[in-house]
Amino acid sequence: MRKNTLLTLIALTVWCITAIRAQDFIVNDIRYSVLDADEKTAEVIAKTPLYSGSITIPATATYNGVTYSVVQIGNNAFENCADLTRVELPEGLTTIGEYAFSNCNDLSSISLPESLTTIGRWFIYKCTALTSIHIPKNVSSMDNFALESSELGVGGLQSVTVAEGNEHFSALDGVLFNNDKTALLFYPAAKSGTSYDVPNTVLIIGFAAFYFTITLTEITFPEELKTIETNAFQQSGVKSINLSKNTTEISSLSFYDSRGLENITVHEDNPEFSAVDGVLFNKNKTTLIIYPKYKPGTEYEIPSTVTKLGRWAFDNTQNYLTSLIIPEGVTEIRDNGAKINSEPAFTVTCKAAAPPTLGSNVFPYYANTQGALYVPVGSLAAYQVADQWEDFKTIEERVFTGLTSSLAGQDLKVWGGKGVIHVTSVSPRLLGSEVVKVYDLSGALVRTAPLGNIANIPSGTYVVEIGARTEKVMVR
Repeated sequence: MRKNTLLTLIALTVWCITAIRAQDFIVNDIRYSVLDADEKTAEVIAKTPLYSGSITIPATATYNGVTYSVVQIGNNAFENCADLTRVELPEGLTTIGEYAFSNCNDLSSISLPESLTTIGRWFIYKCTALTSIHIPKNVSSMDNFALESSELGVGGLQSVTVAEGNEHFSALDGVLFNNDKTALLFYPAAKSGTSYDVPNTVLIIGFAAFYFTITLTEITFPEELKTIETNAFQQSGVKSINLSKNTTEISSLSFYDSRGLENITVHEDNPEFSAVDGVLFNKNKTTLIIYPKYKPGTEYEIPSTVTKLGRWAFDNTQNYLTSLIIPEGVTEIRDNGAKINSEPAFTVTCKAAAPPTLGSNVFPYYANTQGALYVPVGSLAAYQVADQWEDFKTIEERVFTGLTSSLAGQDLKVWGGKGVIHVTSVSPRLLGSEVVKVYDLSGALVRTAPLGNIANIPSGTYVVEIGARTEKVMVR
């Protein structure tokens, strides 16, 4: 009985495969597949050899005496047709699938019919010779990345136009918006110019709207802008972002994988966000949201108010940041929150006595070969067994001096010079009786000396400790 059942299943499977294959047919070198035999509809699908040259897709195709209406370009139908130069699509076509014309590097013209309603994602990806496209009036749905056509920001669309009467989309100066221009949806990567003023009507910068705009370096937002969505400026060359008091919704990935972001500023009356030294925080500075990927400087000490690092807070910082100092109040670092992309080596100094809770993939993958971790005295054992903290190549205890008690008003004067730290006293009784300890910002002891001039100090920022008193100084 079991054998007969198995044979029946095999027979049914073979029949189904044969039936499916029977739905495919070729007419005039174009390959089709039947979508609905009753409705007599078909789609254009991929074929071997690949399509090339100039091609016009007919509105109907007849096979075995049956005429089918061509209503769809299937997923990947013309993908990798590098020699395809021009495509004209028929009236009656309603849908273009994802990756339908991707990697058609020589495609310079594509005509979309008025009947078209839906465009799939990446449908013209890497069509670098295609410089413009016209969106017909009946298009009501375009997937994310539908119009992305450049190859890593090179080539592709320079301009988008939209037919009058389209109820869902509009265009201005070659840029795609929703119908009433309250949402900016797509800025062509190859659009000329290095600066752009977002229209005053815009309230939302859409998902991946400025994706791969590597030549765009300056942008001005309208005062009323409220939202910058996820990946809005991924791979963008914009260097500085200024947020008004009305911009209250930003994703931690809004500026993910930037190609140039150095600085973020926020209006002082913004109720949700704040910025210090070009870094974005929540309003009360308890969460670090975005450290700009291209912010200059090799060392960064997170403000003491911070208790959490958000997702992708340090976005693979581009080989500038080599040392990150985490304050003692931090209790949580979310996914990818401390990805400081610095080779050949980097250091993390965490002053928290208990290892902060970590999300996934918090540190660079090479922490186990190139990362050094410095932790408070008495905390070594906890970090050595804590998730991801234990992966660092080197884990050492350090003495971290506080900065709560200033030397000011203590009969002492401390200041930095060129290669020297000056420590003097206005009280003769202190001269020669006090020991001066100099630490770098990772907590490592650099020098022990009596009061006076401490020479041969490399340029940088240091903590000077005299008894229970401390002061931060800068050496040129």
